Amino acid sequence: MSSRNRNIPPQKVTHNTLTTQTQAKFEQALQLHQQGQLAQAQALYEEILKSQPKHFDALHLSGVIAYQTKNPGKAVELIGKTIEIKPNDAAVYYNQGLAFLELMQLDDAVKSNDQAIALKPDYAEAYYNRGNALLELKQLDDAVASYEQAIALKPDYAEAYYNQGIILQELQRYEDALANYEKALTLKSDGLFWLGMRMLTKMQLCDWSAFDLHINQLIEKIEHCKK
Repeated sequence: MSSRNRNIPPQKVTHNTLTTQTQAKFEQALQLHQQGQLAQAQALYEEILKSQPKHFDALHLSGVIAYQTKNPGKAVELIGKTIEIKPNDAAVYYNQGLAFLELMQLDDAVKSNDQAIALKPDYAEAYYNRGNALLELKQLDDAVASYEQAIALKPDYAEAYYNQGIILQELQRYEDALANYEKALTLKSDGLFWLGMRMLTKMQLCDWSAFDLHINQLIEKIEHCKK
């Protein structure tokens, strides 16, 4: 099971010609959004959009909330309107790519992330999301390259190591896959599936070192998830 990064990167906010009242309302909405109070934030974004339908940030972040609340179709619609207003914002294309991936519109997801990367060449999360789409498309060599680039830009990117491990395992590069799983677990030790994939890969390699320890770690994690 691949790991998709659902964390939304910090958004760049532009205030242009906002009135003081609208600006205060937007800042309140943004604070609520950052606190995870999505319904309240969305209500305020919608109030802003009633008076300013082309308010870039309210429109974009409404699309982000649609994605976060499992409505990727609505997210694509709203973010598409955002791109019409400002077609050179990398974060917008990245978030559009997340929504396309959730809809399994994989070619569109790749294109969105390509656009994000063109605008921001050091966008590690866009390379990662591009890799996820390519993984679903079974374009494994290209996916590996995208994850490699994400890791080069962000060396502590645990999810990129893990997903790259999945691909390497499919390519029967078991030792390389195991190294990726080990690195992912070093960076982020709470991945239940990651522990399982490490165990599977070690079994494929007939590597029984620390087997009891790893089994116990997996059992403890499963028991913890049941609570």
